[in-house]
Amino acid sequence: MSRGGGLYISVSLSGDYEDLLTQKVQAGYDLAFAKVPVGSQVSATAKIYYLKDGKEYDFCKGSSGEIKVSRGKNTLNLVLSQVQDSQMTFIYVKENAAAGGTGALTSPLASISNALELVVDSSKDYTIVVSGTIREGVEISNIQAKSLSITGLNSGASDVIDGGFSESSEGTVIRVLTQVSVTFENIRITGGYKSSDPNGDFGGGLFLGEGAEVTLDSACTITGNFAFQGGGVYVNADCTLIIKDGAFIRGNKSSSSGGGICTYSNSDTSFSTIKMYGGSVSDNLCNLDSSMGYCGGINLQGKLFMYGGQISGNRAIQGGGGIMSNGRDDFYSVIELYDGLISGNRTQGSGGGISLSDNVTFKMYGGSITGNEAGNYGGAIFLDKNVDAYIYGGSIENNSDSTGSQIYINDEDSCELVNKL
Repeated sequence: MSRGGGLYISVSLSGDYEDLLTQKVQAGYDLAFAKVPVGSQVSATAKIYYLKDGKEYDFCKGSSGEIKVSRGKNTLNLVLSQVQDSQMTFIYVKENAAAGGTGALTSPLASISNALELVVDSSKDYTIVVSGTIREGVEISNIQAKSLSITGLNSGASDVIDGGFSESSEGTVIRVLTQVSVTFENIRITGGYKSSDPNGDFGGGLFLGEGAEVTLDSACTITGNFAFQGGGVYVNADCTLIIKDGAFIRGNKSSSSGGGICTYSNSDTSFSTIKMYGGSVSDNLCNLDSSMGYCGGINLQGKLFMYGGQISGNRAIQGGGGIMSNGRDDFYSVIELYDGLISGNRTQGSGGGISLSDNVTFKMYGGSITGNEAGNYGGAIFLDKNVDAYIYGGSIENNSDSTGSQIYINDEDSCELVNKL
């Protein structure tokens, strides 16, 4: 069984009894060997390592003294020291760290912004390890690296980047403005507030610009953010968002479009892309308090390739509950659904699961669109104005609208539907 990325601790017991335990790092959790015989003389060595794309990068190593095991609970005291992996540079950031830190395990920095100042070598991979809650807005730009990862020290997104923004003090929690690939995992991104911006700089939790490629990996959670467009994430033209297993974009709000994600494209040569391999875009809202609110889940002007994961439980006033997509006069948006689930989304308008209009190509090879609801037309899919839809596989069932239709074509003269289910 494959393991998700992040920080792991591995402890090896040696002496009269040998054993090995490995688990994700988690604050306040004891790593316990349960079958060590009483009277055994044992000691331990340990390491904490970062797992990325199936490869281990050592963060710190250490060992304990030797003890003789007695009845009851026995404790081995490990002393760990940071090591410098030849292929990965680690920078440690900790809540309430003292000023003047170096980024080492024994001398952490107080902010991610300070850590980014140390990302200066284009031949190296960097990982910023976050412990606790870091309260700041972060801009990732002008860095030099092969790649950058930002990960929580502990599993389960218990470590947090909190922008602390509000209506009186607006901002996006993280703005990625670099072509260095950036990965987030084991981290919660929250506290973004970004209303209408004349420069198109939207996105409450995360903004992608300047050709950025961002991966949301295991236990990255973007939640509790608000924006005019893209409550959770805004993906600008020429940028790519990759969503993997265990990543969550949930519980975000937008006042205009895309409670979870909003994307933008300039033309067929300058477009945004989402690749969804797993994870979920769920329980996001788009302006349920007024008549303007288009798409609760993903408002797409660009390309979406869905290979897994789910888009579920999103709600909107208008447009698609789960996905809404439109193109431009010079650009066709593209959705290709290979696997995954689009379920339980609701709109008071049309397209409970998916709403497509104004130059879109939709192809469905697999996956399931089920249990979605539209107040008007198209419980599963709504088609309007220059949409080509090709349904070759998967399942579409148990969706509801005002007419009893799963798929509703509003403009039959300009839309083409090929349905082989």
